Formats: sequence, structure tokens, C-alpha cells
Amino acid sequence: MSTTPTQQKFKCGSYGELKKPSEDSKNVLKNVFETLTKLHEDFHDLDLNTLLDNHNYTTQVVAGLNYRFNFFHKGANYNVKVWAKLDKTFETVFENKNKS
Repeated sequence: MSTTPTQQKFKCGSYGELKKPSEDSKNVLKNVFETLTKLHEDFHDLDLNTLLDNHNYTTQVVAGLNYRFNFFHKGANYNVKVWAKLDKTFETVFENKNKS
């Protein structure tokens, strides 16, 4: 089966392409910021405004939407997953840290 140029190629259930900050991603980060600062010992001094403008993210459709955020802080790249649930609540999980 062939696809037309307007069809996106992706695997069902997989994460999409890496994106720059959007209003949606910024709103999610605002909602989970307090929780985020407690997830990892390096996050206690995160600055919300810096984070809002300096992150990348990708999404995955689940029962809601998973956001996988990537950002640079204290000389390392961090990945954090936020599940935006259908009931408008959030679950936030630290995924990993990669030193530069």
C-alpha cells in the first residue's frame, strides 16, 4: 500500500517526531512543574521560564497523551515523561539523565 505526501508515516502506538516548545507542551510543564522539581535531586533549582522556552518533546497517543520532554540542565540532558490523562490529571516520571 502506498501513502500520499499528506499522510504521516508512523507506527501505531509509537512516539512521534521531536518538536520545539508549543503552547500545549508549555501548559503541561506548568501543570507538573512542582512535581517535576521533586523528581530528581538536580531539579530543585529548575527555573520554570527557562524550561518553558528550552525544551523539546515528542508525544504518544495512549488513554490520554504521553509527553516525553527533553531538556538541558546542569551540564546534562534529561528525559521526563508526563502522562496527560483523560481525566485531566498528570503522572510524571523521571526517565534518564545523559551527561554531555
